[in-house]
Amino acid sequence: MGNIAGILTALGQLGGAQDMYDRALELQRKLLATDHPEIATTLSNLGALYRRRKDYEAAIPVFLEALAIRSKVFPPDHPAVLTSQNMLAVSHQDQGEHGKALELAQAVLSAREAKLGEHTQVAGSYYTVGSILKALGRLSESDTHLRRSIEIYGSQLPSDHLDRVRPMAFLGQSLAERGKAAEARPLLEEALRVRRGKLPTEHPAVQSLEGILRSLIE
Repeated sequence: MGNIAGILTALGQLGGAQDMYDRALELQRKLLATDHPEIATTLSNLGALYRRRKDYEAAIPVFLEALAIRSKVFPPDHPAVLTSQNMLAVSHQDQGEHGKALELAQAVLSAREAKLGEHTQVAGSYYTVGSILKALGRLSESDTHLRRSIEIYGSQLPSDHLDRVRPMAFLGQSLAERGKAAEARPLLEEALRVRRGKLPTEHPAVQSLEGILRSLIE
């Protein structure tokens, strides 16, 4: 059922996907131990679906339960535990609970960096922390984390990979908002170059960067 739910999610049939996850979870709770990792996986997928539907309030308790199970059966630095902590962090960020989000995201970053070194998951954590710091108005710290994210992604991914330019776009927009056009423009132009090569012209991720760059010229 989980595989079918994943396919339905990819097709945008979110209501049908949620029904399948609910049915899978009900069956797993009947057949498996309460702390079985497969239950945590289904809960994590369901939480991600709630986030996609922008039902952030529903996502948090689901991610909390998944984290509780994984923390019971895996060591603290296990990838599954850190993934659950990260999903919980971004869900708190969705809710505007930036203090809670930052505490969790920083813990994930520290654990991932200690275990993995320069890795795309570490780059992703630097991005997450940087975005939360921006929301808290801690802009200098945010810039530092985002630049580190850019650096690690650049060493680990092909030049045309969409993940590589995600922190570039975010930092470029942040700098543009502060009137730092000279610093913002090369970041935004590179992010736009990659997105134009990978996404349709009408995609919001392309159009948003085009709009920001136009505003720097006007």
